[in-house]
Formats: sequence, C-alpha cells, structure tokens
Amino acid sequence: MFSSLFGFKGRIGRGGWWFGQFIGLAIIGVLVAMELALHDPNRTDASNNDFLSLMVFAVSLLAIMIVNICSTVKRYHDRGKSGWWYFVSVIPVIGGIWQLIECGFCSGDDGDNHYGPPPGAAHRMENLEREMSAMGGGKLSKVDDDYLGNYAQKLASVEMQHHTSTNNTGQTASGRAVFGKR
Repeated sequence: MFSSLFGFKGRIGRGGWWFGQFIGLAIIGVLVAMELALHDPNRTDASNNDFLSLMVFAVSLLAIMIVNICSTVKRYHDRGKSGWWYFVSVIPVIGGIWQLIECGFCSGDDGDNHYGPPPGAAHRMENLEREMSAMGGGKLSKVDDDYLGNYAQKLASVEMQHHTSTNNTGQTASGRAVFGKR
C-alpha cells in the first residue's frame, strides 16, 4: 500500500487516497505531540535540539506533501482526469473543498482508462492466473477435455445419421423438408 502512495503513474481508489491523507495527519499529530512533550518553557537558551526538531519536522512535512500530491494525482487519474487537476486546490477555500469532494467521495472510472487498469485489478489478475495455472494440469481439465471430446463425437454421429437419412430432394425419409446445410 505504501508503494502506491509514491509516484505519479497509475490509479488509486478512494480508500487509498484517504489512507494517504490519514497517514499524513497522523505523522503531523505525532510530531506536534513530541514537540509539546519535549519543549521546556523554562529554558531560555537555544540549542541544537531545537534545530534538530525543526529539521525533523521540515523533512516530515516534505514527505507528507509528496504523499499528498502523489495520491491526489493518482486519484484524479482514477477519475479519468489529468494530474494537473491537483492545482485546483490552490484556489482559496473552494479549491480545497472541490478536491476533497472529488477525490474523497466520487467514484472512479469503471474499467480501464488511459491511465491504466482500475485499482486492484493487477492483484485480481494475479490471483486469477494462479488459480488457472493450478487447474491447468490437474484431473479437472482432463475430465473437461474428455467430456468435450465425447460430446463432439456424439454430435458428429447424429449429424452423419441425419445426413444419410435425407434423399436427393432435400427431404428426410419421413417426408419433412430439411433446412440448413445440404
């Protein structure tokens, strides 16, 4: 799941997008809680701890922004839109609401679109291929092959009997007309 939150190619569903947003909020919450717990209001001198905590916060914020941008672009891809729609969020108030509604609540395109297959389709395809290969050389496929072979032989013998029972006028021995191939 984490690997799908980085990079701009492909599609993710609503659940993946919400997961990315909650991960970012959780990291920010943990960092703020750590800063509040470690902050000593009685200390007047600046130390390396302040710089270190600022750097950790900055790097974490950068990582959260990357996850947010990547997951939102992929979510727009799932909706059949360009990733450039991410920039609708820079419109004050309305842009953020638009992005929240479209990415968080609207469903994606059914089936493939020009950004790839639907989210989870590759996993379902792998499971299907694994099941089919497990059935491939087993007794079940042999039973199916025998059944189809026997059915084809029966069908051919019925056709042969039917064909030999017609006369030159295109009628059967009972006098009914024969329609179809002659």
